[in-house]
Amino acid sequence: MFVRRVSFVALLAILLGGTGAIAFAQPMPEVFQIAQQGPRNRPENGDRIMQELNLTPQQMQQMQAIRQRYQGQMQSSRQSLRQAHQELQQLMASDAPVNQIRDKHRQVQQLRSAMADLQLENMLEMREVLTLQQRQMLNQRMQQRRRN
Repeated sequence: MFVRRVSFVALLAILLGGTGAIAFAQPMPEVFQIAQQGPRNRPENGDRIMQELNLTPQQMQQMQAIRQRYQGQMQSSRQSLRQAHQELQQLMASDAPVNQIRDKHRQVQQLRSAMADLQLENMLEMREVLTLQQRQMLNQRMQQRRRN
């Protein structure tokens, strides 16, 4: 069940150009890694998926509006997470006190969690735009991609 949710979320991220892709997201790493880079993130693949799902112009507008609504928050969260992760790496390489490293690690974990929550909310809104048939088709496409 969780794998299907992750798959659905991943494909929606691909569909909309990797709406919150981040390399450091641990709660749902597959989602972010798939959407982050590589051939799956090419615009033509997203366009093809939209065609396969047969999205109406209204659905496409709704999806774009959702993406734009979350874009700023996602970018800000990504930047904060990257910065905190980089600081953690620097602390690990230094002679910083263990408590300081633990505190920074907690901060990174909290930022990851907040990022994952934001991503989930984004995807849940997108999910509501799709019909049951489109959701099922999306799930099938994602399973096919996973097998390949």
